[in-house]
Amino acid sequence: GKVLMYPVQKVVTTLTGGRQVGLKKVTGTFDANTIAPSGTYLDSTIVAIPGEVIIVQSLRNGAGDACQFDISPYIYTKMSVDSVVTSNRSIFVNAILDPNCGFRSFETGIPKK
Repeated sequence: GKVLMYPVQKVVTTLTGGRQVGLKKVTGTFDANTIAPSGTYLDSTIVAIPGEVIIVQSLRNGAGDACQFDISPYIYTKMSVDSVVTSNRSIFVNAILDPNCGFRSFETGIPKK
């Protein structure tokens, strides 16, 4: 019932070097985590069980990217493992993405943080 979550650079290698992705396990429920924490995001595998929340930090700052002139080039996603079905090796997650450059908020509406 445990899930191994890998950042993309641990799974594939691209010709352009790939996208920097970091993971951070946080405490609390999915709904209670309304903002991505600051600090270090690891580029290593994380083990999660149903109910645990993982925040994903992804670098967006490539040529032609809307975030290239922003103060922070990161976007954030929060994910929670909903359930694991071992019989067919399926993982179900809840996820919310804030596509706004540099904003850490997962609340609905226009981000303020």
